[in-house]
Amino acid sequence: MHYSIILNPTAGNSKAQKEWQLIEPQLIQAQASFDIHTTKDRSSAEYFATRLVQRRKKGIVMVIGGDGTLHQVLNGLIKESHRLHTSPLPLAFIPAGINNDFARAFGVPLKPLDALQQILNTTTVTNVNIGHYH
Repeated sequence: MHYSIILNPTAGNSKAQKEWQLIEPQLIQAQASFDIHTTKDRSSAEYFATRLVQRRKKGIVMVIGGDGTLHQVLNGLIKESHRLHTSPLPLAFIPAGINNDFARAFGVPLKPLDALQQILNTTTVTNVNIGHYH
């Protein structure tokens, strides 16, 4: 499985960057194929997600950050998938923010390495109803 990782290094008062330093070796040890897209500003996460859809990237989009980063990536994936009439890419979330409300609500492990192990061990996609937008 290939993972396109969108990392917001400043999420959670830079917690995400610290967690990435623990996550990357685990991905390498698991022989996971991945590429990393590091955000530079508020619009980067949505931009990276949009580009992944445009390039018809295969695999899973993995977000490492907080609820805001997840929101931006979701917006990019859904808007661009809708515009291009394609199915949204599967999304995985490693919570590394301050509140991690999405993770709490949907049972995502709050410890980033536990969330990573859950992602690496998952073989099916679970659809989540996130609402409707116009």
